[in-house]
Amino acid sequence: MRKKKIKVISPSLFDQCSWYRAVGPWGEIKRRRDDLVIDFAQEIKVTRWDELVGFDALFFLRPFTQAHYQTIALAKALGLTVWVDYDDDFFVPEQCSWLAQNVLTTEWVKRSLLEADIITVSTASLAESFKTQVNREAAIIPNGMDMRVGDIMAPHSEKPRTKTVVWRGSETHDDDLLEISMPYVAVMNANPEWKSWFYWGYPKFISYFVEHMHARLPTALFLQKLAENCHNILMHPLNPTQFNRGKSNAAYLEGTMAGSLIIGRNLPEWINLPNCYTYRNSAGFSKVLRELMHMSEDDRIKSVFSGIKYIREKFDLSKLNSLREDLINIL
Repeated sequence: MRKKKIKVISPSLFDQCSWYRAVGPWGEIKRRRDDLVIDFAQEIKVTRWDELVGFDALFFLRPFTQAHYQTIALAKALGLTVWVDYDDDFFVPEQCSWLAQNVLTTEWVKRSLLEADIITVSTASLAESFKTQVNREAAIIPNGMDMRVGDIMAPHSEKPRTKTVVWRGSETHDDDLLEISMPYVAVMNANPEWKSWFYWGYPKFISYFVEHMHARLPTALFLQKLAENCHNILMHPLNPTQFNRGKSNAAYLEGTMAGSLIIGRNLPEWINLPNCYTYRNSAGFSKVLRELMHMSEDDRIKSVFSGIKYIREKFDLSKLNSLREDLINIL
């Protein structure tokens, strides 16, 4: 029986997006499926025809530029099945600083979606947006936790916590931090025994308040470090924009498996999650943060364990990959 050959292209092979949507899930499938040939590539240029002609299908993560679209059009011209995947709403680029710099983003995303044979997204909000914009159906495959890594992280969840509030993100989330920056600083000043930790970066408007900052690491090493540092609380503030409504709950997966209590906005992917405490506005953020600071250790462990149990049931990557394998079967 001939093996199916799939080219997996990601704008970056090393960021969080690729970990959850491209190299991560496809790598898990590659480990198990001897009947597939899966080749990874980073899209830094227009892919040549000889780099595609030997494959049956092209999987492309987040195509949003002219060069990305040209690769997709070439794949279609060569007879490949084209599968595109998104975890952000590229139809509102003005709501994201790094997308706003690409003035034709929306046009190239639209063309890529219209060319694709298969479309997958991380959230129901994204599926609704794409249906509205291009009248195409998208299969929803949530982000999942690779339990080979999760099993390394989880034992740390039982260890005593440091009095730290942690945030992980890049400059693309500066606006989200700005909304809660004043109440956050006020609560932290009122509780000086608590410290602020930031992973990957922090905005200038809060730089004077940052106690510790870790540079970006490969995702598996970052997750290990997050667990080892035993942070008590992980916050992931988001403004209530259409762009953020499409955001997944990756930070919830990471923080919970590491043993931290989670603060998130009351957006679709964050409500009704065990171990996730949501807020509606900046005043609500302050209230939740203060309450979690004073949660007993027994209650923290109960909360975290309920979250880990839920993640193992609902967000185990190997289980979610069955949805991808259903699509692979029709390639």
